[in-house]
Amino acid sequence: MEIWDAYDKFENLLGVDLVRGEPIPAGMYHQVVSVLVQHVDGEYLLTRRCFTKAGRPGYWEPSCGGSALKGDTPEMTAIREVLEETGLMIKNPVLIDKRRRADNEVGGYFHYYYLAETDCEKKAVRLLENETIDYKWVDQKGLIDKLNSETVVPFQVECLAEYIKSLIF
Repeated sequence: MEIWDAYDKFENLLGVDLVRGEPIPAGMYHQVVSVLVQHVDGEYLLTRRCFTKAGRPGYWEPSCGGSALKGDTPEMTAIREVLEETGLMIKNPVLIDKRRRADNEVGGYFHYYYLAETDCEKKAVRLLENETIDYKWVDQKGLIDKLNSETVVPFQVECLAEYIKSLIF
């Protein structure tokens, strides 16, 4: 059973536990993290969602991520999720986007999007069963091209828009 901390709309801790899979009461939120992984050589990691996943099966994602567990900070979650989903260690996650969302089937949440670097061997990526079925490393142009395609989860494209602008200009 996965337990999350509950927050109010100002991200104040409420002292209430939320349980994954159960409805999130109105006015309560949890924290969700996504991480864009960049190799020290400048390439970015893309992963492909398993075809059995709910929501956008088979789509590519420029991130790893998941929900913050009870007591975890978003930074701790970023490191844990990348390790769980890819086997890679990351350093220095840098926040590049944060937003509050309340219009999703998983209830309200604060979404943190990080950029983090790894110096691991690129071939060391391991896919997590029932999560991902493929991965690839792409350069900056490849990342931008993929984000402009219809094969990437749209919300992730929206979250990365400002970061991509900073790459272009």
